[in-house]
Amino acid sequence: MENFLKKISFIKDVKELKASDFSGRIENIEFRNKVIKNAKRISAYSFLYKSNKRWIKGYIVIPKKFNILNKYPCVLVNRGGTRDFGSIKPGLLFAEYFSWPVLCGGIVITTNFHQEEKMGDAQDIKDVLRLYDILKKIPQANLDNIGLFGWSRGGQTVYQVLRQKPSWVKYGILIAGPTDQIRQIVWREGWKEHCDLIFGTSIEDLKFRSALYWAEEIKPVPLLIIHGTKDVQVNVQDSIDLYKKLPYATLKLYENDDHSLTINKDKTKRLVLEWFKKAFNNLLITRKP
Repeated sequence: MENFLKKISFIKDVKELKASDFSGRIENIEFRNKVIKNAKRISAYSFLYKSNKRWIKGYIVIPKKFNILNKYPCVLVNRGGTRDFGSIKPGLLFAEYFSWPVLCGGIVITTNFHQEEKMGDAQDIKDVLRLYDILKKIPQANLDNIGLFGWSRGGQTVYQVLRQKPSWVKYGILIAGPTDQIRQIVWREGWKEHCDLIFGTSIEDLKFRSALYWAEEIKPVPLLIIHGTKDVQVNVQDSIDLYKKLPYATLKLYENDDHSLTINKDKTKRLVLEWFKKAFNNLLITRKP
């Protein structure tokens, strides 16, 4: 994979990430062991890619037994958080949700966003769409089987990408994604101040990041929406309200669970992996029965 990436004109500084280089610094023993275990099945690479004259950190994760003669389904995984908070660390690529599609036999590509990103302005979304240009340069990428996956702010990103109606996106999986930033700045303590710092809180800017206000513009592909009912970071009503407007979506609520789905993390992973396996084999349906 490293050689393919180095041949792409708008990519530089390609580097393989080896778990042995950083796993010893991971204090959480359970997480460290998971990284070491998955590193036997996963390979990861970092790189810088150019998008609208800006160099942005990106990552690609592939199965360890990557066969250059095969075609692999691809998933654009969208990170949560804003700027440094929630930024992608190498361990996350091996042990958290970034690795889930790879464990099912797919390719993951993701962006860490520009250091001055605006939590989902037009340029941020273009930076995500730019990842598709990278996939087009990789011979092993199955361009007929590409999905989106995001947690928290990453779920918002999925909706924003689908609003652009890219022909190559076939499905989406979202966990605890905000869909109403106007409600969020009132409901969540300190959120208005955060948004003021990052992009401002004009009605126009808030609605641009709120899929509930443009649900009819979202590309009608199969969607799996997951949310914990006791989430104190993103209101569960965000997912419920948008789900009612999307006849092609499936909603899974976990009672009394939080933003990280702490209680149902294993169940969530199994459900998401089931969806990836179906998607990779083109078994998802666009409409509800």
